[in-house]
Amino acid sequence: MTADLICRGIQSTNRLDGHNQLPKLVLGVTFNDGIEVIANRLTASPQPPPPDRPGRHQNLAKAPEMNLMMTKMLTPDDVRDLLIGFAAVIELDQIRTDALPSQKCHPLYDDSMWLAWRRDHLDYINQLLPTVEAIPSAMLGELTRVAITFPSAVVQRTMVSLFADALMEEFETAELFFGWLIKEVSAKSKGEPLDGDARTLVLRWISVTDPLRIAEDPECGYGRPAGFVN
Repeated sequence: MTADLICRGIQSTNRLDGHNQLPKLVLGVTFNDGIEVIANRLTASPQPPPPDRPGRHQNLAKAPEMNLMMTKMLTPDDVRDLLIGFAAVIELDQIRTDALPSQKCHPLYDDSMWLAWRRDHLDYINQLLPTVEAIPSAMLGELTRVAITFPSAVVQRTMVSLFADALMEEFETAELFFGWLIKEVSAKSKGEPLDGDARTLVLRWISVTDPLRIAEDPECGYGRPAGFVN
């Protein structure tokens, strides 16, 4: 069908005797066998715009749902990779800060406190990992929806905040934690549907440097490292 429509378009353009006539066609000028009808040009009244195609706005509204149907749903392995990746960048952040000269830090910087903070996160991640397989399929579908319809930076900041809260709450399983994440993120404004598969987008929820945003604390002083990467 597409090839047939292209052929018809080419034939119509030939009858207009050259591409230089196309602007007149757009302006509403009538042609008869490739010859401009002058009378119509003088008397024709402006034509109203064509009616909106039925269902057009509904189709636009359904774009995220259509995108969800086209992407591969996240699996427990993808969630496990997310958690393992998060743990890895936390450990790397500790190594980086351990190597900083003391002059880089604020006088009130408490190295032992932030060391314990990172270890608490690692312990919590290790607690969640054995429970990943129990995440229901429906929840994996919701995580996929979040991945392809919400900006990665929004999910990333929300996830870091929830991890901090989870250390003091009773969210003992991956199902409870990610259910909480889905609820919190879904309450925020959606952006445009994102390009890319869900698995790739989920990994953008991890900040490669300063993953827990500790450097944002005013008593740290060392700031984000050069070449900060989200």
